[in-house]
Amino acid sequence: MTRRPVPVTIRPRPFKDLLNREAEQRTTIESSKAREPVGLHSEPGVGKTVLLLRQLAHVKLSTEYPGGVIYLRARGLATPDLLQSLSDTFYMTDQPVKPDTNEIVRQLQPIQALIILDDLDIER
Repeated sequence: MTRRPVPVTIRPRPFKDLLNREAEQRTTIESSKAREPVGLHSEPGVGKTVLLLRQLAHVKLSTEYPGGVIYLRARGLATPDLLQSLSDTFYMTDQPVKPDTNEIVRQLQPIQALIILDDLDIER
């Protein structure tokens, strides 16, 4: 397996008209710059996805995240499938390979990327 050239970038289209979310955006950006995980929880339809994906994925964070900015839709993915998707995002190979969970975790540890997971529903 070979690392893909950095930065790896997978972003959704920007959303220009997000209203009244400056405080949430500022707090989320500050937490991400401090390398702290961020989770947004609330009722469906209030704008979590728009805030995370369409706004934060486009904030200039290249110095904090030289590995890139990645958005993955995680709905319905079990942990092993999510880890495989992350591995496929940052590594490439000429032949099909399915590394085990421990190998994927080892591969991903040195990567400094902002990874945005939408609709994540897994156990801690």
